[in-house]
Amino acid sequence: MPPPAPILPFRSHQDSFGTIRSFDFQQPIQPAFASWTHGTWHVHPTVPPPLPPAVRGPAWQHRGGIPHGTVPVPPAPASTVAVQGGIPHDGSQDPQVLLVQLLVMCAHAVAEKNASIAQMILARLRQHTGPEGTPMERLASYFTEALAARIDQSTGSALFKGLLSDKLLESDGSTQASMLEAFSTFYDYLPIGKFDHLTMNQVILDAVERERAIHILDLQLWFGTQWPALLQALATRPGGPPRVRITAVGSSADDLAATGDKLHECAKTLRVHLEYKALLLPKADKFHAGLVNLHPGEAFIVNSLSQFHYLLQPSTSDSDTSFGGFMAHIRALRPKVLVMAENDASHNSSDFLKRFGECLKYYSAVFDAMATCASSPSGRLKMERLFAAPKIRNIIACEGPNRVERHESMADWSKRLEVAGFRPSPLSQRAVNQAKLLLRLYYTNGYTLHSERGSLVLGWRNLPLNTVSAWRVA
Repeated sequence: MPPPAPILPFRSHQDSFGTIRSFDFQQPIQPAFASWTHGTWHVHPTVPPPLPPAVRGPAWQHRGGIPHGTVPVPPAPASTVAVQGGIPHDGSQDPQVLLVQLLVMCAHAVAEKNASIAQMILARLRQHTGPEGTPMERLASYFTEALAARIDQSTGSALFKGLLSDKLLESDGSTQASMLEAFSTFYDYLPIGKFDHLTMNQVILDAVERERAIHILDLQLWFGTQWPALLQALATRPGGPPRVRITAVGSSADDLAATGDKLHECAKTLRVHLEYKALLLPKADKFHAGLVNLHPGEAFIVNSLSQFHYLLQPSTSDSDTSFGGFMAHIRALRPKVLVMAENDASHNSSDFLKRFGECLKYYSAVFDAMATCASSPSGRLKMERLFAAPKIRNIIACEGPNRVERHESMADWSKRLEVAGFRPSPLSQRAVNQAKLLLRLYYTNGYTLHSERGSLVLGWRNLPLNTVSAWRVA
């Protein structure tokens, strides 16, 4: 087990998450000052912060709340605005608020296709953001580049589609070692990965408690990090371990083969009989039931770790999506249980401003949580750059089939699964207790857990981050 992250005191100051969650992103805003009282941001409209002198003018014009024309922003009175570090504030105002205001203004300008105003605001944002700053400055820098990418329509590469691959890592000047370091930081210092694996494994263990043969269809192998713990639990089961088969879906033959070798070695050490089959597919939507070879008498399990949202293609009805067809094949296999983990977020709206606001709220919570961990600056930067930044760019910059990061809320997932012919399967108290113990032992008290209708939701200060849920054929 990796060393636990130190338990740090829960922060209640004006952090980025507290700043962002107070905004209504779909309402055009005039920049505002804000105060922090009774644990809540109170936003008071007032004089907007000045942009560079070149774009100032004698008048202040609005169109839907966004400055436009040749005189978008007037100078603020010197009596009310002071400048510290280049960011204006009035003494009681946190500079983070102004960063959020500028991001929201820029998003509205982008939505209105007012590129000239958007570029002015982006120039201002770039002066005060960067990957080495505060959590809010780092977050704002990634959103700044995502908005710039949307303006430039530079969304054709894997970088902007949010896909991680060897080619992406090479083109981005990174290496496979960088990605592994980023993943190690993510897994060691944030509970999301451990929470997903621990809870999904417990769902599987509960489902196969008396089975002598089990077959797991893994839709995202991801170096096989989920399975050693499960194999170990099965190895210590009274009466001996069952026979285990894993069918692993992936798009890289080398990665599938290397992971299979490691899992065989692990199973041999634990004296668990393991059969491993690699199912090479360029895309998950190429899957069909005939690719899975079921044996009589085995309990069949489907395991999906952050894969279903990639199947949500644009359509007018669920039956037209890749997800609908995919789930028809899964249902035909009659799994004993389907266990899934997904980002619990609303990033699939066709409304750009709504999607922008939900994305900013979600990742502000993620960055706020990351600020409580004691990860190395190098690992943290790689984690943000290789995991968070591509997803943010994809959600903000891309549309149509290029937008692949289509996270949805658990309520929406429930509707989709029920339409596909599945019903929720309640999680055991053991699964809930293990997740509670994980958070209590290793992480700060900012994390929250909520259980309902066959799902367990991990949140940060009550905003959902990830949800694990279990489903059975209806």
